[in-house]
Amino acid sequence: MKRYSLVYLLNDKHQHMGFVSHAEAVTVMERLLSNPKRQPIGIYDAKTELFQWSSPYQLPYNQVSTEE
Repeated sequence: MKRYSLVYLLNDKHQHMGFVSHAEAVTVMERLLSNPKRQPIGIYDAKTELFQWSSPYQLPYNQVSTEE
């Protein structure tokens, strides 16, 4: 089973790719940052249920209050 899911936008639709290791997911996310067709959003860890935002999204979401 693939523990990590890389979530990205393609043609304004959410897509995902599954990976066994976090390192694989991070490597592909870094490559997608330079791809104008695909916009990476972040990596979801199914075991811990945590989400790691990609760099363009990380700062805005870290500053959002819990009410938002």
